[in-house]
Formats: sequence, structure tokens, C-alpha cells
Amino acid sequence: MQIGFLPVIAIIVALGVVGLKLLSKWMNDDNSADSAERKRIMEMIEAGKIGTDEGKELLDALGRSTALRGEEKFSRADVVMLAAAALVILGFFLPWAHIRATTPLFGRISGYQSGYHAGALGWAVFFIAVLSAVPVIVTPKGFLYKVSMLQIFLNFVGTALVISVLVRVGDRLGIGIVVCLVGFLIGIYASLAKFKRLAA
Repeated sequence: MQIGFLPVIAIIVALGVVGLKLLSKWMNDDNSADSAERKRIMEMIEAGKIGTDEGKELLDALGRSTALRGEEKFSRADVVMLAAAALVILGFFLPWAHIRATTPLFGRISGYQSGYHAGALGWAVFFIAVLSAVPVIVTPKGFLYKVSMLQIFLNFVGTALVISVLVRVGDRLGIGIVVCLVGFLIGIYASLAKFKRLAA
């Protein structure tokens, strides 16, 4: 029994929404100490215990210390980014599409095409996933914000490439391309969360 293209996409979207809600809750728990500190500073400003300029300096310093602490240890957003890249790499080796062909020598043949069989497009997806994960491990202190923007860009490009494959494959869909899509979507979410945290 073969499942149609639209039901598979609907299932992916439903699982994605539930997964992102759970992921969001888990990633926001990482910032709970910083959020409490920010709230305390805001309350001190409202109570008049410190001035607005002094409060702004404290909030800026808190944001910088959070970003620097994020480099010393993996934040939850970093862990999610690495897991997302691992999903894409796993999907690269799984079947992307079911192929049917007729050849003069072998007659009618069928099989699955994986990412590494997809040529330049498949390898582009693989290298984009690797490039989005590398900065998590090797980012200099002064470039955290810019590298975070690069990770967002790479994950959007990877998502666009995977969607182009999905559209071409249609009902011959394999699980590997779905895993790649889920990995890139999680990567977008994690990189945006990290960017937001660094921008605060």
C-alpha cells in the first residue's frame, strides 16, 4: 500500500508543529535564569532603585555574558542545531525517491535513489548541513552574532533545496528527503532562537 503525497505532507506538518512546541519549551528552559535576572533588573528600574541608563548597561552586560557563556559550553540551541544537522546527514543516506526505469539490457527495473545518488543537489544538501553545524564547535568570541546569521541563511538554503526535490519527486517520495526537511526546519528554528538570544 502506497501513501499519497499530500497525506504524508499533512502528517509531517502535524508532527512538526507538535515537535516544535516541545522543542521550544525545552530550549526556553535554558534561558530561565537569564529571564529571571532580566526581570529583576526591570523591576529595579521601575522601582527607581537604578536609573534607566544604568539598567540598560546591566541588560547589555547580561546579554554579552550570556553570549560568552554560550561559547564556553553548548547551549540547548547549539545541541538542537547539531541534532538537526545529524538528521539531515542521516536523511542523505536514506532513500529520497522511488525510481522506475526500463532498460534495453535489464528490462524494467526499480529501486530507491538516496541523496548521494542525486548528484550535485544531494551533495549540496549534505555540505550545507555540515557547514551549519561546524560553527557550533569553532566560533570565535567576536563572531557569534554574524555566524548565527550565517547558520540561519544556510538552513533556509538547505530547506529550499529539499523542497525543490520534494516537488519534483511527488508521489515517489522516500523517507530520506522527509528526514532532511525535518532536520533543516529544526535547524532554522534553533538558529533563529540562538540569534534572538544573542541579539537580546
